[in-house]
Amino acid sequence: MSLPPEFWALPEASNSLTVDDKVLYIVETTQFCVFLLTMTIYLIIVWALIEAQNKKIDELNSPFFKLCLSTAGVDIWTLLTNYLGAMFPKWGWFPTVYLFLGNPYGKIYLYFAWCTGVCQAMGVSVLASNRLSVMLFPTSFHKMPPAIRSRTKERARMRETRLFTMSTIIVGVQLCILTLFIFKGADILAFTTDQFYLVYNAVSDLYASINPYLLWVFSDSLRKYILQRLGFVKKTKNITSVTPMFVL
Repeated sequence: MSLPPEFWALPEASNSLTVDDKVLYIVETTQFCVFLLTMTIYLIIVWALIEAQNKKIDELNSPFFKLCLSTAGVDIWTLLTNYLGAMFPKWGWFPTVYLFLGNPYGKIYLYFAWCTGVCQAMGVSVLASNRLSVMLFPTSFHKMPPAIRSRTKERARMRETRLFTMSTIIVGVQLCILTLFIFKGADILAFTTDQFYLVYNAVSDLYASINPYLLWVFSDSLRKYILQRLGFVKKTKNITSVTPMFVL
């Protein structure tokens, strides 16, 4: 049976990667490496916070760090949802698993993806509001002797400013995701579906991954506690508190 003439007019298929394919491969590979690193760091931070909560360590037992534990759970859930629900099937990993799950898998993935996004938005909003309220309405300094009240108040305000800066950065990334959706919905961005998802996935990963790094940079007490528990720093009796107050 001879092939129709139209067949010979078709362009030849090429197995070589285009420039866009190479960029996509580099970006997604980098994201996956960052994902693995972030999950490792995040799990260490969660372990340290849970242990500190159980041991009733004052510096890490404040409601602020309890809130950080809640946001950590949502961030880890978001990262796992993105890779288990979207990226692994896209890369062709574990096809038998996804074929076995069938159509319900897609609905469950979308449900989890949107739920985690809403939970993240609520969590970081409460986190930022908490830090701002502590800066504007401190309530614990009346218990201190007058001789040390002013110095302690200034140091505490500086610590709270750092944590408020951390929360503001997270909210800024959240607003970037919202702006991306608005621009895409209004056809302001001339992105293809693949290009939009590439940008969205990168920003979403950044949003879910930035918390542990900011906690490590801005929280002296948490960083010192983890280094002590891992044996990199000698244990001392006192750990400088980063967030001694919680006000809403």
